[in-house]
Amino acid sequence: MHGVTLFSMIILSLPAADGRLELEPDDLRPGLIAEYRSLADEKAKASRIEPKPAFTLGRSSPHPRLPAGPFEVIYAGVISIRDTGPLSFSAFVSGEIVMTIDGVVVLEGKGATETTRLNAKTTIERPGGEYRISIRYRSLADVPARLQIWWAGPGFASEPLPAWRLGH
Repeated sequence: MHGVTLFSMIILSLPAADGRLELEPDDLRPGLIAEYRSLADEKAKASRIEPKPAFTLGRSSPHPRLPAGPFEVIYAGVISIRDTGPLSFSAFVSGEIVMTIDGVVVLEGKGATETTRLNAKTTIERPGGEYRISIRYRSLADVPARLQIWWAGPGFASEPLPAWRLGH
């Protein structure tokens, strides 16, 4: 399963009492598991590891196995939180997004242009550690597909979500 061992799958299913995952540094591999599927052809599906959820595709396909047109991608993995204090998320989205961390929706919305920026309505605060992350993106018909996630915290200004904070 693209670098996911049975051991890490078991560990990922056993969070600590506060939601943090009990992981050793070598348990994680870089990137998120991305599951793509066409919204026009239910048989067209693909999986791969992505360094981070970010793309500007225009109207092209996100993967050679998918036809051009509307698609959905679900990213799953782990985010490493090291900063104390509330984190806020935003995104340039041309499509629909729902992003959760530790089971909490941290960003949700719909953008109709490539320059639409969505801002979270709430922040999330967790002790330092690794937490489950899930991002569901759906493109819209006749709208160029784009996704770029940003975050900000008390110790840093708004910046693109770095790939080195994501794993699976």
